[in-house]
Amino acid sequence: MLYKGHPDNPEMLSLFVKMHETTPGCLRGVRKKIQLTLKVHNTNPTNYYNDFGVGKRLHPMWLSEKHTEWGEPALATLSSLEPFLNQNQASLSINMIILKSEVDPLPPIAAPGLSPFASYFNSPEFADVQLQVTPSFEDDKEDDVPSAPDEVRNAISQDNPIFYGHKNILSAMSPMFRALFTSGMRESYESVITIQGVDAAVFTRLLRYCYTFDIQLHSVRDAYGILEAADRFQITAVREEALRYMRQEITHDNVWEIWSWADKFDCEKTRQACLEYVGRYLQELVKHPSWLHAQPKVIKAAFQIEEGVMPSEETLYDAIMAWAKFIPVKQFEPDDKSNSPPRDDSKVSIHAIQGDTSSYDPAYEVVEATSPSSESVNAETSTTACFIEDRKEGLAEILQYIRFPLMDPAYLANNVEKDPHVMGLPGVRDLLFEAYRHHAVGKTMDGGSFRCYPRRHISEEY
Repeated sequence: MLYKGHPDNPEMLSLFVKMHETTPGCLRGVRKKIQLTLKVHNTNPTNYYNDFGVGKRLHPMWLSEKHTEWGEPALATLSSLEPFLNQNQASLSINMIILKSEVDPLPPIAAPGLSPFASYFNSPEFADVQLQVTPSFEDDKEDDVPSAPDEVRNAISQDNPIFYGHKNILSAMSPMFRALFTSGMRESYESVITIQGVDAAVFTRLLRYCYTFDIQLHSVRDAYGILEAADRFQITAVREEALRYMRQEITHDNVWEIWSWADKFDCEKTRQACLEYVGRYLQELVKHPSWLHAQPKVIKAAFQIEEGVMPSEETLYDAIMAWAKFIPVKQFEPDDKSNSPPRDDSKVSIHAIQGDTSSYDPAYEVVEATSPSSESVNAETSTTACFIEDRKEGLAEILQYIRFPLMDPAYLANNVEKDPHVMGLPGVRDLLFEAYRHHAVGKTMDGGSFRCYPRRHISEEY
């Protein structure tokens, strides 16, 4: 795609390459790492000084079903190209090298309809055990339950439903069930076994998978509920499919949560997918509402990115200050004991942070840190002058990865040094000393840390 005067850069020539599907769904799970070299030059130079040429070699980038476009928004100014365009003397060359291709295949799940046990799902015929499901959350809090299709939820009694099961089938599909049935404990001999802490709708779908080899995911929110249950019951194929689904659905709204889930469930492949996405979009992500709900561990990893579309260090500092002072009433914190469903960031508007309540949602109201016991909730004030205690603990460590030496000295003096809450954090004075010393000595300074060197942008001009 060639843009002359693109709306985002009206005075520049923009050039993008886009990957298209030849058949519907053919890009599902496919990723290609490409390197683009773009160049515009004069095809009829009369002398050396008229040998016009401009180009860029872009940093390698992964293209996938969700991210099919890559290019340069500001390849050259239109004014510099106009003389050659008018005389038909401009030539455009695009060199694309596919460095690597990957396919994220479906996990080894047999195709639906091939299982000989499908007719025995929740059937009393030959059943030798009954499973009674008791959720750990209150039944009347419907909104706090991971989503499931209406036809599934409506087909289930919410009063601790009982399912028919067959020990041999369940043992073959789930190591947890096998251990339960063969442990020699009381549950091994009971005809009715109570399973606590799982949503009945989610359990129904996992149980159906054990008999039919079929699982359908409908959203990232849905995939999280399935993932948590599949991990608990050690149904590996469903666990991997839920994680694979999340990798294909990463967006600005959910990347921070998916990254937290990747850490929680120790999935390096999903963690790496989030890292690559953040490296490409960090400049936009730190201004997105989802940023305010990111976990400290994830932010720390994001700030260690060396290469990508990176904002300035001042922008990163402002973003982490907004994060540290933000008070969500509801927030999702992945841990081993959490059964909380994922948050929907589409309900949170960045305008609410700035005092605009036009898109305000009561489910994500914010309160003043100075009066935590107050029953009133102020939707217009989502930040405070001081840091939130549970975020303050990780803030000092996160600040170690902001490159203060690359900030303007005036910004350091007026924005960082004048904030008593920041200056009271351990290690901050040492960071400022390093920054001021770097500005005073410059490149001749010995022993400078990684903070003294700029991050690498993803495109290079030549």
